[in-house]
Amino acid sequence: MVGKSVLVPQLDREYAHASFLIRIQPLESVVPNYLVIYLNSTDARMQMFKKKKSSAGINNINSKELGAIVINLPSFSEQAEIVRILDNLLAKEQLAKEAAEGVLEQINFIKKAILARAFRGELSTNNPSEESSVELLSSKICQYATNFCSVLTNATL
Repeated sequence: MVGKSVLVPQLDREYAHASFLIRIQPLESVVPNYLVIYLNSTDARMQMFKKKKSSAGINNINSKELGAIVINLPSFSEQAEIVRILDNLLAKEQLAKEAAEGVLEQINFIKKAILARAFRGELSTNNPSEESSVELLSSKICQYATNFCSVLTNATL
């Protein structure tokens, strides 16, 4: 795919890469993670798609065309700060995603438990001192929502 960039960590031995991949070694003045983030940005990808060639429905870009892409390059310290901020935001996003998935799992569990109780005839009661099913469900959903919000609130930049 034109425009997909990844950072390959230092490897313990040499490897060959496919001919349709382009290996970039950034200058000392470039934070490698910043370069990856920038090359995956909308700005860089638009530049790549303008320069791409298509053959048999496969988009391609060569190293000369890739080298002609204009990269917005702030100072080294600014690049490092941008990477730090984005890494923190992505970590928060992952926490929020995991929390949301956990809430959805709990809601699905509650749905199954309610259905099981309904089939056993345990949902309604004639005892006014017992909590109704609707109130129980509402309180559980509020509890899970509160837990979800606290996960988001505790994730700091």
